[in-house]
Amino acid sequence: MNRLLFASLVLCLSGAQAAFLFPSQPEPAATSAADPGMQSYAEGVQALGNNHLLTAEDAFKAALKVNPRMVRALIGLADVALRRDDREQAKASLDKAVEIAPNDDTVQHALGLFAASGRDYPAAEAALRKAIEVNPANLAARNALGGLYAGAMQRPADAVGVYRAAIEVDSKQLEARLGLAQALAATGQFGAAETELTAATKAHPDSPFPPHLLGRMQLARGNTAAAAAATDAALKIAPDFVPALLDKGDVLLGAGKVEEALALYDRAIATDNRNATAQFKRGVLLQQQRRDAQARQAYLNVINIAPDFAPAYNNLAWMQAESGQQLDQAGQWAATAVKLEPNNPAFRDTQGWVYRAQRQFAEAETVLEKAATMPPPIADVHYHLGVVYVDQKKTDPARRAFKDALAIDPKHAAAAASLEKLGSQ
Repeated sequence: MNRLLFASLVLCLSGAQAAFLFPSQPEPAATSAADPGMQSYAEGVQALGNNHLLTAEDAFKAALKVNPRMVRALIGLADVALRRDDREQAKASLDKAVEIAPNDDTVQHALGLFAASGRDYPAAEAALRKAIEVNPANLAARNALGGLYAGAMQRPADAVGVYRAAIEVDSKQLEARLGLAQALAATGQFGAAETELTAATKAHPDSPFPPHLLGRMQLARGNTAAAAAATDAALKIAPDFVPALLDKGDVLLGAGKVEEALALYDRAIATDNRNATAQFKRGVLLQQQRRDAQARQAYLNVINIAPDFAPAYNNLAWMQAESGQQLDQAGQWAATAVKLEPNNPAFRDTQGWVYRAQRQFAEAETVLEKAATMPPPIADVHYHLGVVYVDQKKTDPARRAFKDALAIDPKHAAAAASLEKLGSQ
């Protein structure tokens, strides 16, 4: 029975990263030595781009000494604070920017990104819509709103409209066309999505993004040969393009070429060792191969890079429950996964299984009964609930749980065997 849980990854233009606030590079005037405030601001932008946070902070503060109403410097300070995971300080800087310029589209754009990073999606939507209303030419805000609809808010049809409107403003921009293709695919319009990506490939022959996303779309539809060809095209343009390396690894893994897939995941990590997705895929593959110590380290790398990456906590908890070791730590990991994604029944299933490993059968029963009521239906959840009922000698509920598992998956061998064993008692 395969209990490996893969992350549900939204198609994106780059690897997973924090939602930074800084909306754009400074205008040419910012580099003028005749304006000390703008010169400091430009230095802050450059330092921020290199992730030199202390230097950036000092430069933005210097700009504000010259001009205390420079809202972009305040946004820069908010960005520095957010990268330090200091949301309170980031909010204080943004609140000051809003107080100075409530109708500035750049301020509203940054406010929207900040709200989205804190999962306050209605507030993010409102701020981004206001940014667009103030300045319809703000393509970054339009694309951010499209991404919000397509991803966190799960409103791909709305994303289609936003991206189409962005393309009307500038028909040559790549990001909106890629976002549109992904949103179209999410609404089941695969032909239209492929048309957009094919056109984008021709219009931007030096970008690996269009063929990469075309390959990912083909892979999701089970067209492995087409996916491999598109991914190879992306890698021909950019040999170290991490998303394409990962997708090519997925193609090879699907074909049973485990070591070749692992080599590509390792190559992706060598290119970008802060890529949480690459580390996670490596962990899943190693877990499948029963190389538990290496898998555990890969998952630990994931949560070090991305502390909100719930599937890594879940898989760590499952491995420890199966091994029967470090069960207190397993319980903490399982609880973290559930806290991050409370509506995921698979994570609650893992939490219940950890409780069972700790011999806390009543707690396991409560958690698994809850998971069994949540969509989508998962055969393993009902099977595990049946096992916990058996542990407590609750024969009739166990029989019902095993039957429920088989109703979801008639080939669930463990549930069938358990049901047969109960029948012989």
